[in-house]
Amino acid sequence: MCAACGVPGHVPAAVPDVVVESPAAPAATADPPRKFAALRNKDCRPYLFGAALAMMADNIEHVITYWIR
Repeated sequence: MCAACGVPGHVPAAVPDVVVESPAAPAATADPPRKFAALRNKDCRPYLFGAALAMMADNIEHVITYWIR
């Protein structure tokens, strides 16, 4: 199962016990999944900020509406 999203299809079904590597190809190192990786993407930050601001404004609007009634 994928540690980042929980989808079981992201990992091969059978992992061989013995891995034979050629001397010419270096071993691939897998980085562990990072938490809050979307915040490191410069294109995603304005979207996340805008979405958070819109949700906060919606909640404030609900509170104001409840006060008026």
